[in-house]
Amino acid sequence: MRKLSEKEYQELLEREQKGEKLSDEENLLILLYLGYSEDIAREMLFIDSDEFKNSGNIII
Repeated sequence: MRKLSEKEYQELLEREQKGEKLSDEENLLILLYLGYSEDIAREMLFIDSDEFKNSGNIII
């Protein structure tokens, strides 16, 4: 997966701060930019997804 440049990262943050909903891929790229491994970043996105929230699973 490609990595974001500093400029791309800042542009995504600005869009999000303006209230725009970023895609899962854009959120994944942000997490990778911040240093998370791809596996951990994908898990973080899944836990924050509606699919997970509606599943009835509980994180302990």
